Amino acid sequence: MPGQVVDVLVKAGQTVTAGQPLIVLEAMKMEIRIGAPTDGIVREVLVKKGDVVDRDQQPSRLTRATPRAARR
Repeated sequence: MPGQVVDVLVKAGQTVTAGQPLIVLEAMKMEIRIGAPTDGIVREVLVKKGDVVDRDQQPSRLTRATPRAARR
């Protein structure tokens, strides 16, 4: 189901944890938070506020964190 990006919660270079919200979509008047699939570092944000995307569309590119990188 497509939705509109109403908020982007991360920036490139930011460290995230699994499940941490990356973006907020609005679909059918409901807000849906899309979370990180794994711990990692955001390498690139692929969407911006106002974009219309599918819920399954990748909102960002992550590099999986090593235990040392996750502590930074």
